[in-house]
Amino acid sequence: MEQKYSVLMSVYKEEKPQHLQEAIDSMLKQTILPSEFVLIKDGKLPKELELIIEKYEKQSKIPFLVFQNPKNLGLGKSLAIGVEKCNFEYIARMDSDDIAVSNRCEKEIQILNENTKIDAVGSIVAEFEKSIKQITGYRLLPEKNEKICEFAKKRNPCAHSSMMLRKSKVLEVGNYRDYLYFEDYDLWIRMLKNGCQFYNLQEVLVYMRTEENFYQRRGRIILFKTNVEI
Repeated sequence: MEQKYSVLMSVYKEEKPQHLQEAIDSMLKQTILPSEFVLIKDGKLPKELELIIEKYEKQSKIPFLVFQNPKNLGLGKSLAIGVEKCNFEYIARMDSDDIAVSNRCEKEIQILNENTKIDAVGSIVAEFEKSIKQITGYRLLPEKNEKICEFAKKRNPCAHSSMMLRKSKVLEVGNYRDYLYFEDYDLWIRMLKNGCQFYNLQEVLVYMRTEENFYQRRGRIILFKTNVEI
């Protein structure tokens, strides 16, 4: 099974070099390799991150398309730019500190190819701190569109870095927007309201990195207020 698809990633200055390298490597070792890797540098990056990105630009057999934001614009605006830059209909989102299992994209491509009414597919994710051998929990999500719609009324129904999206459907609803911490949730709601069909594979395809101070870092009050607003 051959299918062209883009990987979309945004990188911010606070990312740890090792985490970035692990995230990129996991997408370059997929059983169906991406046709391109679109990476947005969201503002000026430290030298260590720049060197890693330059290495992939020079050495990767897969085209690395790197775009520089003149300043930090935030994840929503960066991903909106990235979606526009992607050259293929299927876009695999990936965060710069998570780790995908090797057949993640193959399984998601199969769902999209066999179900033309499905416009976005993701999976269950395993949360970890220092190593994928140290699982702290699982994010269990509804499988089919009807349950996903119901779930979405109160909580984010999909794990962002596990998602593969049809580019045309993302653009149809206006692309990503600048919605701090909830860029993905905002997009899912607009897509669902526009009649898009979602599906979550009921298996772990992505290991999602978390930190002990995750909520303190983001700010509990900001998270709560934004979630209620959405």
